[in-house]
Amino acid sequence: MSKSGETDSLDVQELKRVHDVGKLIAIYRNKRDTRSDEARDSLIEIGEPAAAAIQSWLLDKSASDRLQAAYLLVDICGPKAIEPLASVMLDKEDDIMVRDFMPYILGNLGDIKAVTPLSQLILDEDESEMLRVFAGAHLETLLPWEKIDPRVREVITEIGPTEFKAIVPVTNRQDLQKMLEDGTYRYPLYAFLLYTEVDKTFARFVNTKGRWLHELSGEECLIGTVENPKKWGGGWQNYWKEKLGTDFDLKMMKWMELTPVDRDIAFGLAEELHVDKNLLPCIVFVDPDSIHEVLSIPVIADTAEYADFFKDLFTAVQRASKVKEGQKVRDLKKAWLKYWLKWSAHQKAKLLQGKMKKWGSILVEFDETTSILSILAKYLPLIAALLSIR
Repeated sequence: MSKSGETDSLDVQELKRVHDVGKLIAIYRNKRDTRSDEARDSLIEIGEPAAAAIQSWLLDKSASDRLQAAYLLVDICGPKAIEPLASVMLDKEDDIMVRDFMPYILGNLGDIKAVTPLSQLILDEDESEMLRVFAGAHLETLLPWEKIDPRVREVITEIGPTEFKAIVPVTNRQDLQKMLEDGTYRYPLYAFLLYTEVDKTFARFVNTKGRWLHELSGEECLIGTVENPKKWGGGWQNYWKEKLGTDFDLKMMKWMELTPVDRDIAFGLAEELHVDKNLLPCIVFVDPDSIHEVLSIPVIADTAEYADFFKDLFTAVQRASKVKEGQKVRDLKKAWLKYWLKWSAHQKAKLLQGKMKKWGSILVEFDETTSILSILAKYLPLIAALLSIR
């Protein structure tokens, strides 16, 4: 009998009562098991007695399983999870795919105890530069720039943004138009994060992780968003000071005036980009050499998956940005398709029939509309069946 078969008939509440952590973890890890969420909640209720087993799970071979364990450990232990997670992050022999997520998870904890391991990583010249950049971005969410160790600040500045890496606040339609037309903002691709005041979870992510997105966008994409940049750190400010010169102070003053209510400006930006308002929250991509078409990708619902989602998204962007001018958005549509299917699979197969639009990608042109949904609609029953098979 398979391991999943051994737990098929077990009552989760009874397992919680007797603290059978091993079987609860087995149920939680099996995402096809309808009791998976209940098992997770039970592990959280058991609390720290479950922590040792989850730390063992953190050493599993599967990167996705290990990240699942890391998030669960945070939910159970809070700041006490910093030590085991930092140990994974600082282990050069460990899987880089797993290590890349650790600065993000540690930064999200919001605890000052994470400053030491993040600083240690940043100061290690033998470490992956991208991992050090991620660590710097999340360190700046824990401490004001001036309170960070001067040695660490020097390294963050040195390894910080290159010519194109950037995120910038957008305060109105005119800002959006200038981004697309002005040489100051000349980038291979543009991505506009459109969300409103009611999209609080995603807004909190952008508000606190702007510097991380700034680095993640790489040399291929400028991100525009209606967000106050006060938590994005000194490295971000230094980038735009150099980019904008004497115009920086005036623009920064304007950006710092943005309030949560101003996020509703996104509705006007959606109109400007010819994107339906019912698609928000979403990320809208524009090719400056072919601004008459855009690609809108709705934001996923699971907060814990944001980092993984954006890494996949900007991997697709990186590939699409290499094609010839005027073709980038169309190529991005193709590059994103495989990731779209991956993220769709996170939902229950039965939801694919009725809610696929929430997870899909829609290519809109001013004179016609083409949708990945329309292309795949007749295949949805087959896709649903395939996703139910491992």
